[in-house]
Amino acid sequence: MKLLDAGLGWVQGSARATLHGGDPAAVGESMPTGATSSRGPTGFESDPLGFRLVEVDIDVVDSLVAAADVCFQLCDRSDLPAPAQHAARAVKEQLGVAVGRLAAAQATEVLERAGGPGRELPRGIERLIGALLAAPPTATGGEREDQQYRRWLAAKAVDLDSARVERFTRRWRSKLERIRLTEGEGR
Repeated sequence: MKLLDAGLGWVQGSARATLHGGDPAAVGESMPTGATSSRGPTGFESDPLGFRLVEVDIDVVDSLVAAADVCFQLCDRSDLPAPAQHAARAVKEQLGVAVGRLAAAQATEVLERAGGPGRELPRGIERLIGALLAAPPTATGGEREDQQYRRWLAAKAVDLDSARVERFTRRWRSKLERIRLTEGEGR
């Protein structure tokens, strides 16, 4: 990241901030509020296990969802012994939450690639993710923000303040830039 900052004439830490939806600062400017500088130990430099995101191949996601479906079927069996039924309900609930979050992340990825301002969502994607977008956001915190972001990407968000629209626009453009950089413009 330091080389990218230097090559672009940005203050150290700007590339990292931009990668996470922030704004870069040119040399001679101060870093925007909330941005992090790479001068002190951060991320992998101080804690190799301190990351929050993992890039996973879509085949791994599909395999996990398929395995979860089989697990859900097993958990719903009426012939399970009584002690196992309680454990099966708990497993089903925990796995359901985790797979739901994974499905939401996958939907966000699809919407970032196909939706956004000025883009009409293809019908196939609308049918596939429509139920996820139909209900108003019900979660709290970061999950609610992600629900609203997905609705914004699909042009289904209403009553968003200008600060949120600006934040969503930066997040979406940052994602498109990361896609362009990692997958190339020809794809």
